[in-house]
Amino acid sequence: MASIAGTEDVSRLIAQYFELVDLRNLTIPSSSVLKNPVTQDRIYNEMFNGDLLTPVIPPAAYRLRLLKKLIAVIENDDLWDPEEDEIIEPLMAAMTDLMSQPLQEDSSISSLDTEEPQLSFVSYTVPQAGSQGRKQITTYESRGLIYGSGSTGFRTWEAALHLGTYLSSVSSGGSSPVSVRGKRVVELGAGTGFLSLLCHKFLDAERVLMTDGNAKLVDVFNGPCLERNGFVKGKDAIRGRQWLWGEPLSADGTEEKFDIAFGADLTYDKAIIPLLVDAISRLFSSHGVKQFVIAATIRNEDTFGAFLDACQDRHFVMEKSSFESPAFENQTGFFHSTQVPIWTYIEHFETVHADNCDQDTVDKQLAMQNQPIAIDEETNKRLLRKVDWRLMPVMCFTYALQYYDKALLSQAAIFGLRKDLNLENGLRLSWVSIIFYFGYVLGCYPLSWAAQKFTVRKVCSITCLFWSIIILWTPACTSYAGILVNRFMLGVLESGVSPAFMLCVGVWYKHSEQVLRSSIWYSCSGGSLIISPIINYGLGHITGGKLHPWQYMYLIAGSVTFIWAILLWWILPSSPQDARGFTNEERILLLERVRGNNAGSENHNIKGRHLKEALLSYQFWCTFALSVLTTTPGGAISTYGSIIFEGMGFSTFESLLLNLPIGGFAIVCILSSGYLGRRLPNARLHLVTAGSLVVIIGSCMIWKLPASQRAARIIGYYLINFFSFAWVQCIAMGTSNVAGHTKKATMAAGTFVGFALGNIIGPLTFSANDAPRYNAGFETLVISFSICAVLAQVFRFAMQRQNSRRDQKYGEPSVEHGLEDLTDKENKSFRYHV
Repeated sequence: MASIAGTEDVSRLIAQYFELVDLRNLTIPSSSVLKNPVTQDRIYNEMFNGDLLTPVIPPAAYRLRLLKKLIAVIENDDLWDPEEDEIIEPLMAAMTDLMSQPLQEDSSISSLDTEEPQLSFVSYTVPQAGSQGRKQITTYESRGLIYGSGSTGFRTWEAALHLGTYLSSVSSGGSSPVSVRGKRVVELGAGTGFLSLLCHKFLDAERVLMTDGNAKLVDVFNGPCLERNGFVKGKDAIRGRQWLWGEPLSADGTEEKFDIAFGADLTYDKAIIPLLVDAISRLFSSHGVKQFVIAATIRNEDTFGAFLDACQDRHFVMEKSSFESPAFENQTGFFHSTQVPIWTYIEHFETVHADNCDQDTVDKQLAMQNQPIAIDEETNKRLLRKVDWRLMPVMCFTYALQYYDKALLSQAAIFGLRKDLNLENGLRLSWVSIIFYFGYVLGCYPLSWAAQKFTVRKVCSITCLFWSIIILWTPACTSYAGILVNRFMLGVLESGVSPAFMLCVGVWYKHSEQVLRSSIWYSCSGGSLIISPIINYGLGHITGGKLHPWQYMYLIAGSVTFIWAILLWWILPSSPQDARGFTNEERILLLERVRGNNAGSENHNIKGRHLKEALLSYQFWCTFALSVLTTTPGGAISTYGSIIFEGMGFSTFESLLLNLPIGGFAIVCILSSGYLGRRLPNARLHLVTAGSLVVIIGSCMIWKLPASQRAARIIGYYLINFFSFAWVQCIAMGTSNVAGHTKKATMAAGTFVGFALGNIIGPLTFSANDAPRYNAGFETLVISFSICAVLAQVFRFAMQRQNSRRDQKYGEPSVEHGLEDLTDKENKSFRYHV
């Protein structure tokens, strides 16, 4: 048994030796085995006999170090007897000869970073060959290259050896969905061509094409590698070819057909992942490839995760293999470390047939479409009109109801709610107002991500149904604590609508169309401000009965919202992929329209790295800060509007009617801001500054003018509503200045969390103790909008500078990756709108 074990150890050492395994990791047989002259003779003939082994013998420096190590093991044996034991003369002569040679730097252990590294033949033993004898593949490479050097293709890396082990195990009887027997094979980023040689030499592939972007690697493969492995260039069905990803595989444009493609260690650089995925897509769509198998050493999970995400965006079906290479000490060939995880994925693309298109196939067809589809102007206008008619009325009415239900508190307050629920002291009414926004902050992110995961239609209709129930419950509140809970829950449920609408606009419309469309649906808050005083003016005159006027107001509002929530489930289209009333051809064209946004199409997978990227970007925090600053008047106006007018000496009903112009003013501000944002290129943040200056003027008028100048103070109050002129630009920037569906959802939610915080801060600066002038509140508005005006210009400068850097480095933006789920940071064709 000892003899058998010794023989196996020697065989393992020989296999490792020709693979130039690091000397520290070699399997050295015991001294009792090495002392045997038969073993020494075998070691000499199979490892150090230059006459027999040249030119595939390892470099001289590597041989000398190993031979010294073997002799030291023998001589250090406790039972070594110089008179009885001996080292055979050929081994000693080999060491003497090696020591007399001027040795070059050992390519097996050096760290090279040159364009033309020192190369030598390396012979890899196929594992599990058993009684079939030693099967070897010979490459021409530099085993001493380190990861990250400039010419890493000149080494066979661990992932390739792992994948080779996997394929060999399949060939020798293992179960796997992957087999190359009788198949046409293409290898991507092949480097030394190790896998290509394995497939054709021992795994019975019918035809093999090795490809790499480095022409020198291809020349080495077509020359020394093919010759050393017994292939004749031009005769055998294996060859190498240079292929630069992004260009056709064949220079003459012919679409060669293959069955299976391989790649190992292709995802080391995140910047090349879009090109890699595009190359895989070309193989699937144009070259008949049914499977792509990739192995990668996971040095950075985020980088490989970016590859998997990009594949998922192209609708590749991915399956992670459970195969794991044996531990190093148990390997019989293709020796490699298993300390760093190596993952293997098998991918394929489901064929799409035009006669059974559904919402996913629309994405798939466009994902495979390398060139954009031309859309003439007439078709574009027709599609835009159809989208507007299907989307805008639904969004407008939904947002009007949301704002009506939220802002009803201000009007109910002057019709008995303050007195009935004991809200007349200190900041109680303010807290009832702002606790809505604490709920809004809590619900904003979960519901925003839910809208990405489960579609806008489902989230909006369900939350609308539940908040209608909260509104219907409000008349049952009899205490301060009860109304606080009620308003908090209303905030949680209403928080999902606005971010979902931002996502919806981002998916359906071009960048140039988004500001105006966001303005249209958001302007319905103004429409609500016009209609609600008229309705509640009538309800306020109800006398008698068991209910007070403010309770009727909530019952009517809740009933209308409940009915609308049911209708919303059927009439709100979520995205171009699943909208009713559009043909499959129109759906494809609708997606093609927004390809130029370079922001991706709808994607239901939440990506952690996109979330992290959003939260670490200055765009997120600047947009968030502007959202906070521009919305500080919102909560104050919606809560204290009627009360401020009462403080000027107007009656309850006069105060209610004075709110009518506020709604009209809001509509004018929002729509004019949206119109100017579209008509004036790159003026969005200038408009934020302009709106901020008007709010400052209005605040100063109502704050500083004497009470006797009531008309001027009312005008000042109306001018404060210019905050919506600035805020609507923040809504548009929340999705148009970011790409990637998860990142857009995060930005949309962040924008409205900022909106909620602004609405929390505003009412807290208006206290009943400061009535009737509320000087502290208006002073806060002046400070907030002064900061806002400056921040908008700083933000604009930063984004303009980033655009300029991209133009200089990458040239004019393209739409090639416009429908992929890449972030604005990953897609170098993305440009920020300032």
